[in-house]
Amino acid sequence: MTLGISDIDECSNGDSLCQRNADCINSPGSYRCECAAGFKLSPNGACVDRNECLEIPNVCSHGLCVDMQGSYQCICHNGFKASQDQTMCMDVDECEHHPCGNGTCKNTVGSYNCLCYPGFELTHNNDCMDINECTEYPNICLFGSCTNIPGGFQCICPTGFVLSDNGRRCFDTRQSFCFTNFENGKCSVPKAFNTTKAKCCCSKMPGEGWGDPCELCPKEEEDVNECLESPGICSNGHCINTDGSFRCECPMGYNLDYTGVHCIDTDECSIGNPCGNGTCTNVIGSFECNCHEGFEPGPMMNCEDVNECAQNPLLCAFRCINTYGFYECTCPVGYELRQDQKMCKDENECRTKPGICENGHCMNVIGSYRCECNEGFLPSPSGIECLDNRKGFCFAEVLQTMCQMASSSQNLVTKSECCCDGGRGWGNQCELCPLPGTTQYKKLCPHGPGYTTDGRDIDECKVMPNPCRNGQCINTMGSFRCFCKVGYTTDISSTSCIDENECSNPNTCGSASCYNTLGSYKCACPSGFSYDQFSSACHDVNECSSTKNPCNYGCSNTEGGYLCGCPPGYYRVGQGHCVSGMGFNKGQYLPLNGDADEENALSPEACYECKINGYSKKDNRKKRSANDTSVQISLESLDVDSPLKMRVNISRLDNKEHILELMPAIEPLTNHVRYIISHGNDNGIFQIHRRNGLSYLHTVKKKSVPGTHTLEIISIPLYKKKELKKLEDSNEDNYLRGELGEALKMRLWIDLY
Repeated sequence: MTLGISDIDECSNGDSLCQRNADCINSPGSYRCECAAGFKLSPNGACVDRNECLEIPNVCSHGLCVDMQGSYQCICHNGFKASQDQTMCMDVDECEHHPCGNGTCKNTVGSYNCLCYPGFELTHNNDCMDINECTEYPNICLFGSCTNIPGGFQCICPTGFVLSDNGRRCFDTRQSFCFTNFENGKCSVPKAFNTTKAKCCCSKMPGEGWGDPCELCPKEEEDVNECLESPGICSNGHCINTDGSFRCECPMGYNLDYTGVHCIDTDECSIGNPCGNGTCTNVIGSFECNCHEGFEPGPMMNCEDVNECAQNPLLCAFRCINTYGFYECTCPVGYELRQDQKMCKDENECRTKPGICENGHCMNVIGSYRCECNEGFLPSPSGIECLDNRKGFCFAEVLQTMCQMASSSQNLVTKSECCCDGGRGWGNQCELCPLPGTTQYKKLCPHGPGYTTDGRDIDECKVMPNPCRNGQCINTMGSFRCFCKVGYTTDISSTSCIDENECSNPNTCGSASCYNTLGSYKCACPSGFSYDQFSSACHDVNECSSTKNPCNYGCSNTEGGYLCGCPPGYYRVGQGHCVSGMGFNKGQYLPLNGDADEENALSPEACYECKINGYSKKDNRKKRSANDTSVQISLESLDVDSPLKMRVNISRLDNKEHILELMPAIEPLTNHVRYIISHGNDNGIFQIHRRNGLSYLHTVKKKSVPGTHTLEIISIPLYKKKELKKLEDSNEDNYLRGELGEALKMRLWIDLY
């Protein structure tokens, strides 16, 4: 057996569950009541009518809103119609009914405009009316008759006249006699053919008269005075004859129309605003101004301001100020205008200016007021404000509203002395200083930074902690200046000492490099040189004469460096390594049995730069050693850019023979470098052993097999950079610095036969 549960619609059982003007809305398992449209819930729980006319902004725009029970209705203005629900006003498109007739209709909000066709003009009823050109322009059909038609006109020319191309004038085309003689007022001797007056009188051989009755032709180059021949040709204007023509000038208030012969009235009111502060009325040939109150007609017919203060000096009790179109009465400080806006009475500043006498109590007096200040505050010299005289620490740093005690000078100062001098916080409660430029700052520091509220100079040297770091602070009016230590200079404001860059002077260190430091500088020379302060120059360091001679066997000083020699029978490889081997005493290498080349021989204390400076090997210099023996040191070197070739007879070779010997020439390398075979020993035929500071290359097996081998031998450091630095730090004088020379890399070609 299954039980079904269905919702009961309480709203449909016919009972009035909700109050008046409310709707019942069913919900699962219940129902709720909501106020009907047009009603709202009142504080007492009843649904009352909602006045949409007051609650809805701009309701019934372009119309009048009428509130109704539960709704509202719009009564629309002319040019608008109500919507179907009567709740809004919509624009009526009057152009649908074609109201303009002889023009184009353009609909606007609440109305319409007519754009009339040519020949029609707009009336005050917003309609297009035909223009009667025949009466508007009297001379429009000269020498003919004018007939008005809707939107235009028509010129009808008499017999013998033709209409011009623009249809506005009739030209004479009559043909008659052309007389060649005129005597005693009579024309005689006509030409053989009839012609027009223009051709008769204006041809290359002009006649004297034309037509019947005879009309006298003007003389050659004689101007026709149109103003005399056609009186009234300039309607409402004055005709001025010109050579070959004429022009019309109109009087004041008139202007020429498009025909050039008719002066029509100028509507000055439609051009700008000639009256200014008044109402313009156009009249024939002029205009009239009806000035507003406070203005009167001026000499230029416009409305000018009336200076009421000058006309009536007794208009105000204290001072009268003329304004544009009116005037104002003002009272002295401490007084205000009465209701008549003319007389003055005492102003109770304590009532009219709330907030005055902050940190005190306001007492009104005639024409002013005074402040009775609270404890810790003093009245200003004027007595109208209370100045904060409390003293506390000033803090230059405030982090997250917490004043940093380390930023205080530990001197007790007032709040204005602190905040008007660049402070950020003040007092035991860490009151934040107002930011410069704000209203609060201008109120606390009315005289600007560097001065207290009452205008006293602030001694910045005492208020702020160490304002002239690296210098001495000297107080000045409204500010301070710094007298800086040697090596520092003032900034552009003279209120801070900044490091002086001595290196900007190219002569500071002479030939050495200059490095600026805070308050000073250092002169540095390249490696191998030392700086002489007296000569401002870099001098070569004689590394060979130092207590720590870097070379194991012999040292030769060079410009900015040195060279280490090798024992007899060994060759220098790069800077720091000595090499010897089997076969070096034969062929192209230095013979071990013969005499050493004197040029490449060096005693341990020899002056090798003498050779560089041009001394020959025959300079008769005696080679010396530290023990006064004849032991010589070799400076001869090998070229390791190409493989070193060696031929070794395997019949005399066993695994104890030294094929190649390597040793460090620089003392620090003795215990810090190892020589290895990096390439070419894939079969493991060769091996490098080290014994008593000497590294040597030999074969692994006692009996070797003939063949050729190409080996690459390199030197590798025994210590990494960090380990080497620790080792340097543990030794005095840092003897390893710059003394490790260059890494060895050489190729060896060995022919075993």
